[in-house]
Amino acid sequence: MIRTEFPTNRAELKEQFGYLSFQCTFINTDVVVVRSRRTYKYVLVTYCCGKKTGFICEDETLQWEKAFEIFKEVPSNYNDLDQWEDQNEERLELLVPNTHNYVFIDDKVIREVVKIKEKK
Repeated sequence: MIRTEFPTNRAELKEQFGYLSFQCTFINTDVVVVRSRRTYKYVLVTYCCGKKTGFICEDETLQWEKAFEIFKEVPSNYNDLDQWEDQNEERLELLVPNTHNYVFIDDKVIREVVKIKEKK
């Protein structure tokens, strides 16, 4: 997994701006970006207490069905991500923020909620 240094860590933000203000706090939540090496399209997958809980797809050119397929393919347990990434390293990469950093999510308005039924 690539451990990014962006955004800067909390201490640097506080030193630069003197205060921190956040609209959203994630407690026991990890956000992992799954990005295609070929197209660079990505899906954010969320884990809470080590269990896969949801996904965010901000790329309007990526179809929801494809984003949902990626979500289903990612391991249900956060601890299995390294092994899964090794098995899929030719086509996908994982971007994981430093655990001491905050994760900022783009300020976009959710326009619609799409329910996708899984075929049995």
